[in-house]
Amino acid sequence: MRKILYLMLLTTLLLMTAACSSGDEEKSNEGQNGPNMEDSEGGAPEEDTTQSDETDTTDLTDGVDQVLVSLDELKTVITKSPDDNEKIKNTGIKVGEKWDEIEKMVEEKYPEDYENIEESLYPLKAEVKKDKLNMERINQLTSDTEKKVKEFKQKL
Repeated sequence: MRKILYLMLLTTLLLMTAACSSGDEEKSNEGQNGPNMEDSEGGAPEEDTTQSDETDTTDLTDGVDQVLVSLDELKTVITKSPDDNEKIKNTGIKVGEKWDEIEKMVEEKYPEDYENIEESLYPLKAEVKKDKLNMERINQLTSDTEKKVKEFKQKL
């Protein structure tokens, strides 16, 4: 009985050790060999933010383009299929999902633009989820949001 208990304890301990150590090794290796790390005059390593800022701006620009494409799709659906509520809802939800992908980045780097866009985007997201769609309101909010996102893109 003791041998079984000892064997189970040992197995559990080994499994826990293996599970905990696999993630730590990757993190420690990443810190040692990271391409964006530079040593400055004997001090601690400093991160090279120039490359990451350019990548963030590129990601943000791509994300803004995706939001604009989804807004354009919504306008097209509204124009061509104004009675297809399900299609309008799904396309409107897609607009919200595309915005969600870049929302944190916009909020952190461009808080004023973030608030400006959200003033029309959040009501749009809410409007397309309703059972009875107000097409006039959805159309207006879509146009307002598209205009604001285009203005924001010009700043990037």
